[in-house]
Amino acid sequence: MAFVLLVFVLVCVFLFPTVRGYISQRQEIAALQQDIENQKRDIEELEGQISAWEDPDYVEQQARERLRFVRPGETAFTVLDDTGAQLTEAIPGMAPVSNDIHELGPWYGEVWESIKVSNEGLPE
Repeated sequence: MAFVLLVFVLVCVFLFPTVRGYISQRQEIAALQQDIENQKRDIEELEGQISAWEDPDYVEQQARERLRFVRPGETAFTVLDDTGAQLTEAIPGMAPVSNDIHELGPWYGEVWESIKVSNEGLPE
């Protein structure tokens, strides 16, 4: 009986690392298969994007939205202030720039004045 128990313990000692390695490899294989499935989904999504870019209407839409392109003869407008008010005076939170800089000075004077005003901070 002791001999059988000794053989059983030796078999367990020799097989334990093998079984542990087998189980860890199975877990690694399952994780890699999940990664493969995720990458397949990513590939399908990217192929869908590629097929969308083959459509001329989609390309035109993206050029209009992203690059603000227009067709010849069209006029593009950019709305800076959606309230409809003229920007003759500073709106709350915007630092004022004096009118003499706009009227009399060169462009770099406007830039320098805006830098000086922005350094002063917001009015209270």
